[in-house]
Amino acid sequence: MVVIVVKLPKKVKIGFMRYNVEYPVVFEDDSTTAGLHFGVFGSIQVSKISSNGLHEVFHGIDLIFCCDALSENTVEKISKAWIQVIADNDLFIKDENKYPKEVKIGPFKYAVSIGHNDFKGTIGDVVSAHNSEQLCLKVATRNGKEFHPIYVKSNFMHVLFCAIIASYSIEAHADDVKNFNWKIFSNGVYQVFFENNLEELIKAHF
Repeated sequence: MVVIVVKLPKKVKIGFMRYNVEYPVVFEDDSTTAGLHFGVFGSIQVSKISSNGLHEVFHGIDLIFCCDALSENTVEKISKAWIQVIADNDLFIKDENKYPKEVKIGPFKYAVSIGHNDFKGTIGDVVSAHNSEQLCLKVATRNGKEFHPIYVKSNFMHVLFCAIIASYSIEAHADDVKNFNWKIFSNGVYQVFFENNLEELIKAHF
């Protein structure tokens, strides 16, 4: 079994919270515990830095942006999926004007289309077919002004997240699924990855 080692920074900013990351931590009450997220203390504790370290970060995103709605299993699937997507692609998260031409998600490859004139959907729509997968963004204007590039990039992150959810068959399993908003969650992912340089930290281990 290959262990994916991703070392988190000592401090991680999630929304308005600044978390201290403690590593390595020995959990005496449960030797199988890989990590814990304590939102009320602003603390992330990790016993072995792997996908579990990022797992606790996603618990923080869930707490700050979605009121701690997701199940443990869903958070675990999301964290592992994002490690794969970051490791296998250059997403240019820190560059608001640069996009990949193609994104590999699990076994699937999605072509990325930005400002596709023939695409009639709205910003954030995903076009997916059995033999041809695409991530499409229609960069529109309003009152003669172009949308801010960070706003457009956040919509790309949402489209990407929708494709991740579909490719990995991830369900919310939230207490109130009808009111759970993946768009808000994906905004949190974008903010956290952007401000904490997580793309670079993950790719450094591959």
